[in-house]
Amino acid sequence: MTMSDNLYDLIIIGCGPAGIAAALELQKYQTIPNFLIVEARNRVGGRAYTDTHTFDSNKPIDVGARWIHHFRPENPLYIHHTPSDKDCFSYDLVHSNIVSFFDIDGTLLSDVLVSQAEKFVEELCINIHEYSSDKEDISMFDVIRDKYEKIQDKQMRRLIDMNFSFIEHYEGSNINELSAKCYLKSDSDIETCDLILPIGLGSFIEQIVQRNHFPIQLNTIATNIDIPTDTNEPIHITTQDNRHYLSKYILITIPLGCLKVCSIKFTPPLPDWKQN
Repeated sequence: MTMSDNLYDLIIIGCGPAGIAAALELQKYQTIPNFLIVEARNRVGGRAYTDTHTFDSNKPIDVGARWIHHFRPENPLYIHHTPSDKDCFSYDLVHSNIVSFFDIDGTLLSDVLVSQAEKFVEELCINIHEYSSDKEDISMFDVIRDKYEKIQDKQMRRLIDMNFSFIEHYEGSNINELSAKCYLKSDSDIETCDLILPIGLGSFIEQIVQRNHFPIQLNTIATNIDIPTDTNEPIHITTQDNRHYLSKYILITIPLGCLKVCSIKFTPPLPDWKQN
């Protein structure tokens, strides 16, 4: 058993973007709290990871998260990015000649056909956007169903489906389940501006950590958190390899899925309203 002699003000569990963001906020205080980040993996970044080994460092591949959503001065990550002429915004990725599209049989789709599909989808989206708020709410697909079902060309229909898949991916549901009245309302009508970084999002997050010299312990899997009944006593964290840490406060930023499978045991258990 290894017990840390240090009593921390705060221990952050998880060194993904959420944990890193918390550390950045802590450094804004005039007196920086004594904090520590513990991370289960052998790297930082969580789901933002850039593979620079499969090919080489000049051809990075993001495995997982790959863009900065709503990249603008209000975004906390804005100040950490140095603009590059290689930056790619989401509308550049889809609507430009830098991307080739292939059909299900591997056939290269012509730029003319791709452009026709995009224009048709734009018209359908206008129909959805103009759906009257006075009417009963229906799905986005119900608004365009008649026009969609008149499309006879199967290849064109697949291209249209692909364009709508971008919306479905963004909103996390199929267009036959998305509200027509709520179309474009999820971001309060803020214009989409998602930045894809040439170095990869994972590498970008890693650079932020390196520049700020955060106190991080990798390969540290927290398994138990014991919260004392006496609020004056510190919280006790135990790791898989039987290390022990004491802290006044704990900030947990691990994925919800990990909490659902009880990868960390809490004593006393979390209240029912949190577990259910």
